[in-house]
Amino acid sequence: MNAINPPTRSGLHKAVDRPTLLCVDDEPYVVEGLALQLRKRFIVSTSTNPRAVIEAIKGGQRFDVIVSDLRMPDVSGVDLLREVRAVAPDIARILLTGYGDFSAAVAAVNEAAVHRFLTKPCRPDQLTVAIEEALVAVAEAKPKEIDAKVGKLATLGTMAGSIGHEVGNLVNALQGSIALVRAQVEQGKVPTADEMVVLDTVKQRLAEHATHLKHLAKPKPIVIERLDLDELVRTAVRLLEVAGILRGIEVRYVPPAGGVFAQADRSSLEGVVVNLLKNAAEAVNQRGEKEDDFDWSGRIAVSVGVEAGQATIRVEDNGCGMSPSVRERVFESFFSTKAPGKGTGLGLAIALQTMKALGGTIAVDSEERSFTRFALALPAID
Repeated sequence: MNAINPPTRSGLHKAVDRPTLLCVDDEPYVVEGLALQLRKRFIVSTSTNPRAVIEAIKGGQRFDVIVSDLRMPDVSGVDLLREVRAVAPDIARILLTGYGDFSAAVAAVNEAAVHRFLTKPCRPDQLTVAIEEALVAVAEAKPKEIDAKVGKLATLGTMAGSIGHEVGNLVNALQGSIALVRAQVEQGKVPTADEMVVLDTVKQRLAEHATHLKHLAKPKPIVIERLDLDELVRTAVRLLEVAGILRGIEVRYVPPAGGVFAQADRSSLEGVVVNLLKNAAEAVNQRGEKEDDFDWSGRIAVSVGVEAGQATIRVEDNGCGMSPSVRERVFESFFSTKAPGKGTGLGLAIALQTMKALGGTIAVDSEERSFTRFALALPAID
């Protein structure tokens, strides 16, 4: 295989000041001629094998610019530059051809996104100007590409954190459920059907999140269905009760006078309710650790209802509450008042995103050492 020929010795001085250039043509005399014309301005390498160039680029070798002939046996210039664009879009791409082929020019622009398309014979000064213009075009595009990559990485990081947060909640519930079942088995008792339902629910949710992790770069699929909010809230409360997360806390549930239904994704909405209940339990326990008033007892009130056409779920606790400054930032990603290692700061940010995605809202009201109340609202359906 004819690989890439390195620059000649005369083209190595002042390397820092000059861009690197690769000329590709199946005719050796053509690339040699291009190298002679351009090596005073650029550090020029050459190759007569476009397939070798593709492998080199995939292997990590980089140039500032690649100038390629269009018509070459086996691999065309369009094919070569299309591959280069896919692997290293920051390399400027210029295509040369001796044929007046309009369809090739269209392909060069659409498929390979070449920066310049020139016909041969091309004067050295014309080619130099085209190369320099292509370099400028790449330099101007880089900040946008970097911003896009950083944004994508940040999104992936948040998605990973989101899934990790929900998995953490489920693992806590699973650990509590297993401990309860183990204690019953040691006493010769058989786990109740209700406890087995909780375990099965946790298993299903963990399986769903495992699937999401396999396709992390893709949005989590939303499956909209008609949900009975009374049943959903009862399931969430029972899950945390069996897990022991609500142990020692009085949970008051106010069921709706009639059926309350909404269109939503069950896994997503259930995750929000579980997170609010878990946060409420932590707030109550945090206040309980510092409370000097022995008449005080931890309490969580949960209710489901319909107001002004909106199906509502409210979770209120009499825990430590929030200061005005904390309340203003409570839905920010990665904002947390918990000790390091105790929280990700993603739970309420996820809840806000989830409710928006479902066409609903989430609101908070709170006072320090008094209460915190979260209200979820979705359009009610008959």
